[in-house]
Amino acid sequence: VFTSQKLYGPRDQDGTLLLRPGQQEYTVVGQAYAHLQYKEHQAMLYRQYFDLPYINPQDNRMTPNTFEGYRLYRQTSQFRYVVGYIDKIKRRNSSTFISMSEAAGAPANRKRGLFLAGAAYASPENALTGAINYLVPDALNILYAEMNYTRIIHQNLQLKLSAQFTDQRSVGQELLGSFDTRVVGSRAALSYKNAIVMTAFSITATGAAIRSPFGTYAGYLALMEKDFDRAGESAWLVGLSYNLKTLGLPGLSFVINYAQGYGARDATTEKPLPEEAEFDLTVDYRIQQGPLRGLWFRVRNGYVDFNHRGGSSNTMRFIVNYELPVL
Repeated sequence: VFTSQKLYGPRDQDGTLLLRPGQQEYTVVGQAYAHLQYKEHQAMLYRQYFDLPYINPQDNRMTPNTFEGYRLYRQTSQFRYVVGYIDKIKRRNSSTFISMSEAAGAPANRKRGLFLAGAAYASPENALTGAINYLVPDALNILYAEMNYTRIIHQNLQLKLSAQFTDQRSVGQELLGSFDTRVVGSRAALSYKNAIVMTAFSITATGAAIRSPFGTYAGYLALMEKDFDRAGESAWLVGLSYNLKTLGLPGLSFVINYAQGYGARDATTEKPLPEEAEFDLTVDYRIQQGPLRGLWFRVRNGYVDFNHRGGSSNTMRFIVNYELPVL
């Protein structure tokens, strides 16, 4: 059961997605499922999490996305698969489940569910290749593929290379209108002891912006505020993460990301859109021992600069998590 109750929430300051629209509290049964297993094969039935590209909890507010669905999967061997059907979604700040087509933007009276099928292969050479397809009849189809390869240079030095591809298009009666687009991305991450340096790049086709109605965007440039997936947009990112335990500060770590997008256009009018840049800083502190072990403090700040249009935006989040041992 998930709930979000108002401590302070003026009606004229709505929009944080911490409460329902209108600053209203909510309570909902978000998970209620049967979990079946036979050897390496498992089945999950009814209200549950899905943690897949484009279909995921998007758990960055008070409560996550959850789904009414049914799936069969295997994820413990070199060959992994998932097949299933999702009928409805409960969004992050909602108390009700709606059809997947309505969540994507289709009329409420034209309810459609989502069919999914995917597979992945993990090779002994530290490589993982996979693809998954989502179909909402008469609305949209999303195809996603990804490849990852990790090269262990020596004990403390590793290089991870990744590439991804997404194709999105309208299908059937085109309840969302007619569209056809795709995005390709690449990423390289070099880790040395407690530090990781990363760079990424992506290019989105001019046909339409990428849609992510069922969870977080799967792209490598998905940051706190922007996804850099507008029609025609090219974008790059550099990042650094570091764990300070070797400096005598166990439990303290930080992540810095900077991304910039350019070349975006309005898919309908073909007029150029402003360039955007975002700088994110995340600082985490986890208490390692004592009676408060499990207490986790997180501070996040996201700054967006709207080039050629003037102005900027800044978002700060302060999050406290505490895992309580019950037994």
